[in-house]
Amino acid sequence: MDNAPLNKFVNAIAGGTSVALIGLTLYTAYFGVFPDGIQRSLHLLLVMILVFARAVTAAHVFVEEQPKSGAVRLLARFWVLLALIGAVLAVGHQFWNFDAINSRYGAITDDEIVLGVILVIVLFDACRRTVGWPIVILAALFIAYGLFGNYLPVTVGHRGYSLQRVVSQIYLGGGGIFGTPLGVSATFVTGVVVLGALLEKTGAGQVLMRIGHAQQLRPLERRGKGPAQGMGVGRFQSRPSPNVPSVVREGTRGSRTLSSQKNITSSASNGSPSDHLMPLIRCMVSCVPSSDHS
Repeated sequence: MDNAPLNKFVNAIAGGTSVALIGLTLYTAYFGVFPDGIQRSLHLLLVMILVFARAVTAAHVFVEEQPKSGAVRLLARFWVLLALIGAVLAVGHQFWNFDAINSRYGAITDDEIVLGVILVIVLFDACRRTVGWPIVILAALFIAYGLFGNYLPVTVGHRGYSLQRVVSQIYLGGGGIFGTPLGVSATFVTGVVVLGALLEKTGAGQVLMRIGHAQQLRPLERRGKGPAQGMGVGRFQSRPSPNVPSVVREGTRGSRTLSSQKNITSSASNGSPSDHLMPLIRCMVSCVPSSDHS
């Protein structure tokens, strides 16, 4: 069976959703965020669409299993479609009825209990697909503890809470699904991820590393102080670095040759991530004015 048309369609949805997610983050970063219920629910809805759009074109049902085919894959895709519809209904209710939910001050209706249960199940599946089973098992244990804590021994148990109380806290409460962690993701985390991806794809991150390497070649005497007078700089430069030639040493004077600079750049490009960060750290340290304690 040729899945090319399906993959193309799903990839187009995923691309449009990604653009919408980035646009939402940048727009709210510049003009200010929306109310919590609107900002977080819209962010979660876009993320859920991305997760399940990828699951539609995936060749497996579970992360740890081998590719499936035939009826199993068809059932898996049918479940993904149901989960996506459930996510749209449950999260969309928070988005469209934000004012009505706030006016009830946490009171939950029968329909919202059903939507809350659906959203928990859908989130469990989304977490399983992205980060694996451990977080799903941990969250399920805490929910079960809230529901059935009255059956446990007195030392670890409690009076127990009804399904209505638990779902109200998870679905409508500020400490549940739409709480602070989701708010941080909707305002800060996505922006940082987008910036990191932009630096990587455009090569700006490599440019910053080259600037750091260039800074470490500047003699410390240029500021009118010897390297021994700097508090942290003298100690930092006293040890040879694995990615810096022996010509760069504490107290070394004179000009640095072009070949040394090329060696430093080539060694930095082949080194570990920690080796790449060391010149930038040296650059930052060398820019801090040293104190004279004499």
